[in-house]
Amino acid sequence: MIPAYRPRPARARAVIAVVGENIGVEVSDFLVPFAILSRTGTLDVSAVTLDPGPLSTFTDLGRPGFRIATDTTVAQFDVIHPEGADYIIVPAQAATLRLIAWLKRQSGQGATIVTICNGALVAAQMGTFDGRRATAHWSTAATRGKQYPGIR
Repeated sequence: MIPAYRPRPARARAVIAVVGENIGVEVSDFLVPFAILSRTGTLDVSAVTLDPGPLSTFTDLGRPGFRIATDTTVAQFDVIHPEGADYIIVPAQAATLRLIAWLKRQSGQGATIVTICNGALVAAQMGTFDGRRATAHWSTAATRGKQYPGIR
């Protein structure tokens, strides 16, 4: 369950980052939450990448998708929002050390990490789910059980 939003001082709206490693994210895992949350008109939602340049995508079958021009990089996001995000949406993607480090910093500043599908594998590598219940795509169930025995 995602905790209810608690406004921070001097912040009128929740700040949400949908983050993707430039080398690739699962296209629907990224675009669906970004599109839905952006359309509310009541949230500050940013499409964020680790590096400048487009975000590559792939389909749920692993086929290459298209490239997306995003709003900002994690470094720029950190300058714009030095107090951090309220929520970070993590789609299915490679769990690079830089991505994990940024997510840990954001979590340490109070951001709630929300995963989509196998984005849960990124959070699992962060230790976010240790001792908790979590789920991801059925295709990774056996691997998850072996690699992350502390997650129910």
